[in-house]
Parts: sequence; structure tokens; C-alpha cells
Amino acid sequence: MTRETGRLKRMARALVTAAITASLLLAGTTVAQSASAAEEGVVSVTPITQVSAFGQRVTAVAVEYAATVDPASAVPQNFTVEDSSYNFRFDNISALANLVDRPITRAYTNSVANLREDGTSAAGTYVILELSSAAPGGWTVRTSTNTSYVRINPAQPTRVFQLGDVRSTEGATLSAAAPEVAHPLSRPAVNLEVDEFVRATFAATAPAGNVPYDYRLPDGYDPDEEYPLVVILPGNGMGYDGVNDRVEIVADIPATAWFQEEWTGTDEKVIVLAIQSPRIGVANEASQARELIEHFSGTFAVDTDRVYLSTVSWGSRLAWNIMANRPDLIAGALITGGFASSAAERTAIAAAEVPVWITHGTGDHLLNINSIRNAHTAFRAAYAERGLSDAEIDRVLKFTEYGDASFEYLDRHLAAAPTYEDETILQWLLAQNKQTDLTPHPEITTSATSRCIAGKAFLLVTASSATGVPIDVELTSAYGTKSVAGMASGKSAFHAFTTRQTTMPSGSVTIAATGELMGADATTTVTVPYAERVCG
Repeated sequence: MTRETGRLKRMARALVTAAITASLLLAGTTVAQSASAAEEGVVSVTPITQVSAFGQRVTAVAVEYAATVDPASAVPQNFTVEDSSYNFRFDNISALANLVDRPITRAYTNSVANLREDGTSAAGTYVILELSSAAPGGWTVRTSTNTSYVRINPAQPTRVFQLGDVRSTEGATLSAAAPEVAHPLSRPAVNLEVDEFVRATFAATAPAGNVPYDYRLPDGYDPDEEYPLVVILPGNGMGYDGVNDRVEIVADIPATAWFQEEWTGTDEKVIVLAIQSPRIGVANEASQARELIEHFSGTFAVDTDRVYLSTVSWGSRLAWNIMANRPDLIAGALITGGFASSAAERTAIAAAEVPVWITHGTGDHLLNINSIRNAHTAFRAAYAERGLSDAEIDRVLKFTEYGDASFEYLDRHLAAAPTYEDETILQWLLAQNKQTDLTPHPEITTSATSRCIAGKAFLLVTASSATGVPIDVELTSAYGTKSVAGMASGKSAFHAFTTRQTTMPSGSVTIAATGELMGADATTTVTVPYAERVCG
């Protein structure tokens, strides 16, 4: 949209607004004017931002006036909001100058520069203009001074035009229509969810250096309780470049999602630690991150059996390194749009059985899906070599691909977007616990059924193996014991325990399966009930 086109549109809207006001006056509606009330104009404009799956946007503006605003003035047709169409994921920085209309979806008054959930007016000096998320514009992240990085735009070009008069509840004109006058942002942003994070710096020793990070404690934080810790390891461009503070918590959704039940599907309280590592090499960054995680966990009320990693792109390289070198620190990881793990990393992680869920865009234009598929196949093989069955591997290693239809905006590299839109994945991560017994055991399916034959009751017991190695099975009932040695995977042991009775009371059978898994004997014992049977 050219500036001239924008000017003509605003003039047209202003004429419509003026015509509506004139018709109301002709119809007998009076607008009181206080002779002593001078026009104060727009006092300030404050952006209100929210983080969505693809990053932070200006989703509303708060326009401040000198006195309490008449809610009748707080209507969408009285205002126009413009902002840049630029999105760092798709556009050259030159597109930052391209201004577009941001459709207003709701307008109302408020006493503070913030949203009202119900969208209705409350007495106050602010007019809140909520903006459509369907239309382009308003993204707050841009390329940084070093164009390999991104930062929060320090001069967001959002601006407001007032097309109709804004009056006070006393009838005074607080600000006359001025469709040609642009009101730029003049107050610091209200960043929903983000402002609750605390900025800090950690003095790492291995290697020495300062590591910036942002963290957030849950509402009602109690140092006498313990909370799961989600560690965010962001993409390469969100690493610290000296001027791009906090961009790692606004460029995409992972850091803020954990405090919003509409994302997680659970009200469990968590702590989030977002590490904005300076880019000094994978080994060094991972070493500093490990040191920070241990320091942070000792400082705050962290449940050290529930420390999780969530990564975007480059952050996966740090995660693989941390899990391979210090698997004792991590209870589970979510790897989105990341790099493939190395053979050595897979071997170490499989040995420790750290649960990992990998997600990736099928059409990822930066990290080809084939390398991720191959690494996943090799990862499964590393577990299989340790004697885990397919079902046991599925419990600790998951893989999801996303086609184009899964992305609201076609940045196929940002697998974090569709991943975080699936609350079951986030709940899976929170369910991982280092205290959970992940030691492999023989995997069997069982049944026990009482039946009749020739007027006599008998008990049919079956055990089937999906273990992957030969196992010994023992079936024990009130009517005897049956043992089967060396039963292969996919085979079944079954036995009919007979009686000379016409009635069999309800009871249970004990089925024990024993085999050598990962170099050690392991046993699975199952108790299977059966119903009473009356024959004849």
C-alpha cells in the first residue's frame, strides 16, 4: 500500500464517519460541548503484543486520552492502524518500510493499557484497538545489526490514525478527527506473557564467558515445592549478538507456551529457562548450557528428575551434546526442526535411554528431511542392538513429520509451530521422569479364560511374546503349572488346565516371562484374572 493510497482510504473513512455523526445530529441526538474543555489530543500510543506459533506480533494498541473516554467513541470506524508487513522469515529487510492496514476487530475503553477478555468497555482513558491476526503485519522481530541474527525491532512502525472525533463521558471533544495525522508508538510495549520473564546473565567457567538467559517462575511459586524445568535452546539466529536481548523468547512459541493452558492442555506449573547462548561453537555452548542448568536447578525449586530440553533448529545440536555427555541431567527432550544426531551421540543416548520426540517438516528447506529420517532409523537400530523391542523403542523414541498443510505460514523449517499446536506432545514431555523404570523387560500379551468341555470346567491360559529374543514362560494356576523354555518372539505358549468339576470359581493365573535383555536377566510377571464358570 502506497502512502497516497493509504491517505485516500483514511480520508474516505473519515468522510463516512463524519456523515454518520451529522446524521445523528440531524436526528436530534445532541453532543454536549463544554466551553471550558480544551482538546487535548492523543496522549500516548502503546503497543500490546502476543506470541503466536510463528512469533510475536502487535495484536492491539492502546490509545490514551486526557480524560475518561465515552465508549460511544471507541468504535472501529473511528480509527485506522497501520504496520509493516515485514516478516523476517520470508522478507528482505527492505520490506520493513511496506505499511499495510491492520483490520480492527474490537474496540473498547479501559482504565489501563491492556486487553479485556470480554472485549467490553470499562471506564477509562484508553481506547483499546484489537487487531486481526488473519491479516498480515505487526511482527516485532527483524534482522539484527549482524544479519546472521535477529532482534526485537527497537522502532516498531505501528501507527494509529483517528478518523472520527473522540469525546469524553462529559461530552467534551478530547481529540478531533485528523485522518492525515499519524500517531506513532510512544510508550514501551505491553508484552503479554513475555514481560513476566526475568533477564539475567550467568558467568560460565567451562569455557569462561557470560551466558544471557531469561527465566520465568510459575504464578504462586513456592520455594518449598518442586517444579519441572523446561529448558529452551533456540535457533542459531536467536543466539546472543550483543544487542538482541530476549529475542529467544519472542521469535517463536516454545518459551511462553508452557504458561498457557490453551497450549499445554494442562494446568501443571512449570519453570522455563531460555538460554541465549553466544555462538561460540557447539561443544562450548553445550558445556556452558550444562553448567547453567545445574546452577539454575540448585538455585530454584527444580524437580531434578524432571528437567526437559525443547529445541528449535540449531538448539538441537546443543541438546544432542548435552544428552550424550550428561544424560543424568535430562528426563526428556523435544527436538523440532533440528539437526541429525551423530552416531556417537545416538549410542550414548540409547545407552541412557533418554526419551526423545523428534519433529520435522517434510519440506524443510534448510535441513533436509532425508537426513533426519536416516538418523531416526539409525537411532532405532542403536536401541535394537541393546535388545529393546519395537514397542519399547516406541516408548523412548518418537518421530513426527509435518507436511505443508500443518503450517499456518509456509516456513517448513519451523517445525516448532505445528509441534506446539499439538498439546499431546507437550504433555508427553511433562510425563517423562528419570524415576520411571525404563529397564527393558520381556514383552508379553496374556489371557486366561474359564470354559466348559463335556460338562466339565477347564481353564485356558495363553501368553504371546513380542520381546525380540527367546524367553522362558511359566504359567501357574490353582490347577497346576506349565513351563515353556526358549519361546521365540511372535510365538505363543498356551495350556488347558483341566478339572473334574462342573464348577470353577473365579480366580487368577500368574504368568512369568524371563529372558536376557541388554546383557542382564529380566522378568515380567503378570497376574491375569478369570471368571467363574458353571458347566452342565
